[in-house]
Amino acid sequence: MYELMSKNIPMGIITNIYRGTYEKALGKSIPSLKYKTVIKSCDYGLNKPNPKFLELAEKACRFEKSKITLIDDNQDNITAAINFGWNGVLLKTI
Repeated sequence: MYELMSKNIPMGIITNIYRGTYEKALGKSIPSLKYKTVIKSCDYGLNKPNPKFLELAEKACRFEKSKITLIDDNQDNITAAINFGWNGVLLKTI
C-alpha cells in the first residue's frame, strides 16, 4: 500500500466494520494513509458483497468501474466486485 501511495495511485477503503472500530484500528491493523475515500458499512447499514454498497463506494470515489480494484480476503466479496464490473484480487493470508 505504501508503494502504491508513493506512486500517487489513489486508494480507498470499503469495510464491513462496527462503529468505532475503524478509528481504533487506524495506524495499527489499518495503515494510516491519506485515503481518497473511506466507506464504512456501519454508516450505511449495508456491507460487502451487497451491490448497493459497492455502488455507494463507486459514487464516492468517482472512478470508472474498470479503474477500481477491490483487494479482499473474502472470495464472495471479490466475486461480487467482479460481477459489478470492478477488478478483484483475493488476498490470501498464511
